Amino acid sequence: MTTVHDISADLARLRDYIQGYVDKLGNTESWSGLFARAEVSQGTMNKIRKSDFKERPTPKTLEKIAVAMGVEMAEIMTVAGYFQGADQTTLRTRNEYDLTAAEARLIDAFRILSSDYQRVSLRMVVDMSEAGGMQ
Repeated sequence: MTTVHDISADLARLRDYIQGYVDKLGNTESWSGLFARAEVSQGTMNKIRKSDFKERPTPKTLEKIAVAMGVEMAEIMTVAGYFQGADQTTLRTRNEYDLTAAEARLIDAFRILSSDYQRVSLRMVVDMSEAGGMQ
């Protein structure tokens, strides 16, 4: 069962995530501009900014925001708390190191492999990069 406290923490994380996106653009886009492109109402935007929802934003709303931000829906839904117990490590790694979605997916896939498969995969990737990749 999700408590009001859990939802408040999820909404604060969602607000901070969107704020980080807006800040990362070098102030070329505001919250209003992002939500206008997403075709999400100013009322919903204000509720997210103030973490003033009684429930999480709907998946449809989050999908619109994700498309406007150019991120995967699963990422924003994880941030918003839809996947309880989901590991936030990849999101932190992606943000800290400015990874593309494909790079983050590669890290996710690598982390779930057994240590034997990780060694084999890493060796293959290193060999390909040293050989000049697939040009």
